Amino acid sequence: MKAILYVSRTAIRPMLRQQLKQAGLPDVATAESIDACLDLLHENPGALLVLDWENGGADVNAALRVARGTRSIFLIASEVSLNVVAVGAEYHVTRIHTGEFTTKAVDDHLRALLSEEQVTRGYRVALARAAETRAGGNLAGASRALMDLHRQFPDDRRLTCELADSMIYEDRWEEALAVLEELSIVERHNLRVQHLMARCLMKQGRFDEAAEKLAQCKLINPHNPERLVDLGSALLQTGRVRDALASFEEALAGLESIVEAMESEALPLEELVAHYEKGSELLARCESLLKSARGRIELITLRRQQQQTGDDPSPQAPSLQADISADDADEIRLL
Repeated sequence: MKAILYVSRTAIRPMLRQQLKQAGLPDVATAESIDACLDLLHENPGALLVLDWENGGADVNAALRVARGTRSIFLIASEVSLNVVAVGAEYHVTRIHTGEFTTKAVDDHLRALLSEEQVTRGYRVALARAAETRAGGNLAGASRALMDLHRQFPDDRRLTCELADSMIYEDRWEEALAVLEELSIVERHNLRVQHLMARCLMKQGRFDEAAEKLAQCKLINPHNPERLVDLGSALLQTGRVRDALASFEEALAGLESIVEAMESEALPLEELVAHYEKGSELLARCESLLKSARGRIELITLRRQQQQTGDDPSPQAPSLQADISADDADEIRLL
């Protein structure tokens, strides 16, 4: 088994390498940048990832998006925080170390992690196959595979979350929401659970509730473009156009960087096409929503200018921070 080290704090790298070797992982590759880390992750699908929170939120999220579900992950942070815990839960991080960095603490984590690796390897392979089945368009087959796995591991929260996600893909929103509401009782800081619940609420037309959930998720982790697109969509449906625009623009910046990174990576053709299509589809959706929202704002502003009366022959357009009228909100919801 190989290990990938993406740690910005150079002072702790030698100790980590030494501890990894003592734990039986002599083959350690060090990444100096997020691009190098992503390349290593794609080239070594089963390698352990050791990731430093100090790399920065955007880089940590980019690495975890690729690593989630495919390998064991050891996340280290200088201090414990809700952000660290929530991101760790969202991306199914295997082990998190916070606080003082000692050889004993690292050794304990690595030994536990490698022990768990032996038990969960087959489980992760089964999850990956279910994901491939879904990506191939066989939604019912993916759900069946996850149900079979869930019968073997009925108390596994991560698997329960994946099963709910699969239900959403099949438009079984009410079933998924029931599963997620029960899961959220014990996983209340799991951002993925909250995000999936918000999608179910949007399907049911409960846009205010969905927007609130997604906004709370953004406060903890603002680096998930897909969630920003969903937040913008929910805000748009509630008439909060300025906030929706800001969310779409943030998502667009993140999505463009992801697609550019995919274009520059030396991935197998099949994998590159799958990732690129997903990123491009989300990018196109975001651009379309952004264009529609801007068009609505222009129409609303023009309407208000025409309705204004007074001595000023060139009245200024009112601030978009003002509440949008009920008629305008209804028009926006037609998007």
